[in-house]
Amino acid sequence: MSLRRSLLAGSILVGGAAATVVAANLGIGLQRYGPTYLRRTLTRRWIPDLRDPEYFPARPIRAADRAFLLPVDPDGPEHVEAAFASIAGRHGASGETLDGFLARTRSTSLLVLHRDRLIRESYANGASDTSLLTSMSMAKSVLSLLVVAAIADGYIPSLDVQAETLLPDIGGLRGTGITLRHLMHMVSGLRFENPRPLGWLSWEHIFDGERVSYLTPDIVSHLATARAGQTPGSHFSYDDRSAQLVGLAIERATGRTVSAWLEERLWRRIGTEAGATWVLDRKGGHERMESGINARARDWLRLGRLVLREGDWEGTAVLPRQLVREVTHAPQIIAGLADPISRQPEYAGRSYGLFWWGLVDEPQDCLAEGALGQVLYVARSHDAVLLRTGGGTRDVPSWATLLRDLAAALPA
Repeated sequence: MSLRRSLLAGSILVGGAAATVVAANLGIGLQRYGPTYLRRTLTRRWIPDLRDPEYFPARPIRAADRAFLLPVDPDGPEHVEAAFASIAGRHGASGETLDGFLARTRSTSLLVLHRDRLIRESYANGASDTSLLTSMSMAKSVLSLLVVAAIADGYIPSLDVQAETLLPDIGGLRGTGITLRHLMHMVSGLRFENPRPLGWLSWEHIFDGERVSYLTPDIVSHLATARAGQTPGSHFSYDDRSAQLVGLAIERATGRTVSAWLEERLWRRIGTEAGATWVLDRKGGHERMESGINARARDWLRLGRLVLREGDWEGTAVLPRQLVREVTHAPQIIAGLADPISRQPEYAGRSYGLFWWGLVDEPQDCLAEGALGQVLYVARSHDAVLLRTGGGTRDVPSWATLLRDLAAALPA
């Protein structure tokens, strides 16, 4: 046989083998997770994605009957511009205006509330004051407040309730001693299905457990794969499934979807100006508990103001002060773990607890943070709330520290 014919025959054999492997991966993925998941994972290159609100079905959340107007300081924009100029060099923005910087960094909004006055409201890259801006994992911090509401109203006994009593159908929780607090600290030690049915030939794009949890149309079935792993409370491991379990526990305890609970207990009580949405795993299904709340920027700012005022809204206790203080001052708590967050290089200078992030050098502050640089920063040290939304963090390694520095540079 000539060299040319040998090479042709070899390529056919290799091509056939590759096609067989692809077909096997697709067939097993289809059987295990169904056609909707397979379509989603094959058509989504990136997760997470700011286009999630367009991709997933969603449940509506009604606004307040009367919007609470955020007072505007006419001199505020100038003060923020000056504050930004004073810190720009530390964040790779020397000589840039704030608006130019936001445009370059693919930001969609930046808002600053200082001493209860809106002093800066900027939008970029096609966003406006009526855009519904997606939360990514900022939703986890909202879940934390929804747990506070459920405890305050008697649906959940405490943060230290055994998770298995709230979720008796999740067999992997039984006998583990895992509490709601463990889940919210991301220290449950749980493991989830991450199959490799074809060994090293398994296509991770289909079988990766975290990808399944993000794209599955049946989140409860995936959560049912939970199994005990490391000792609860010993190791920090950031995992969306912890938030999904907490969201499911809120549903079971209150008898409401988390969207309905958010609407009833927070959204309509803090003077929100517009309705919001929360994306679902499937039409009529469960919310994507770990992410996917979509709201106007000013309404995100109102939520941050509620945290800044520790549950008080214009003289009304929307949430109990003591519990709000406990969950939003928690980021330092898990520093004492056997494997603390501070030992993990990607979290240098950071802390975490009860679904809120913190910065070690600003222990009074807390922040809700999501992928691609979504940050709601509550600067108690400067009586301010700052919001940044948008795409990507390539040009800004830490939006959290930038917002911290911006808050510190505001006029005293």
